[in-house]
Amino acid sequence: MKAGVDIGSTLTKVAFKTGKGEWMFLSTSNCPLSYIAEELYEHRVTRLNIGGIGQLDESVFGGFEINRLPGDPIVNEIQLQARGTRELLKLGGHDIDHFLLVSIGTGTSYTFVQKDKAKKFPIGNSVGGGFIRGLARGLNIDDADIWNPLENRFADVETLDLLVQDVLPSTKEQPLGKLIIANFGKLDSREKADQRELQKTLVNMAAAVIARDIAIFKIIYGLTEKHKLLYLAARLLKLRGLMDNIVIIGTAVSSCCALREMLSAYCNGFLQTNPIFPPDSAFALAVGSYYMDE
Repeated sequence: MKAGVDIGSTLTKVAFKTGKGEWMFLSTSNCPLSYIAEELYEHRVTRLNIGGIGQLDESVFGGFEINRLPGDPIVNEIQLQARGTRELLKLGGHDIDHFLLVSIGTGTSYTFVQKDKAKKFPIGNSVGGGFIRGLARGLNIDDADIWNPLENRFADVETLDLLVQDVLPSTKEQPLGKLIIANFGKLDSREKADQRELQKTLVNMAAAVIARDIAIFKIIYGLTEKHKLLYLAARLLKLRGLMDNIVIIGTAVSSCCALREMLSAYCNGFLQTNPIFPPDSAFALAVGSYYMDE
């Protein structure tokens, strides 16, 4: 039997099928490498298909046959992640071939997927799970409630962001009113803020930055031939036809219900797009690696 392994910059994730054909997912986010190795041995896994650009801990996995794709590891990772995402989409009832893949891990990356081809946009952004964790620690924000996969525990509080509606009250009932003028901008006139306000504002900052990137892609997609130069750029990048489906994956969105809800709100409110969050999306690269030899 085999397993797919995603060795990332922060976490190691494993995906394999049990003897009954059911997927099993393991991650160092909630268990040590030694436990993962024990589970693999127990399920008679002998071969590890490795994706990701990290280094395998041979002191733990030295007893397994190791399989990696030849060639550029970054290019391979992009293709494997796209393949794994398609498989997870099918598990969630979505059989689609063309989509913008937004991967939110330690940072955030964007990949254009067309059937069996995947091309990564050369510039991602540094706002992702690592940003949320790091800034929470730097600002002494308790992030325990942030990383709740099932519940948004600060849905009923306001953010500390200065919004357009705060300056122009007439926009309060409009999507425009929800746009952010300054992240944490209300703190400038506040003596203090409670933890839930800080938590929500931090997550909202990440969601807004990622949604802005998606909006840029969406704008390019919506161009017509009247916009000569930009339309040509869109054609050259082969973006047209990809933006009907926005697929968002990664450990950060799997682990943070609030982030999923905020991204959905931005995409629905401003982009008229319903984002898709595949099940177990943190394991997309591991699932793709599982299939690398098929």
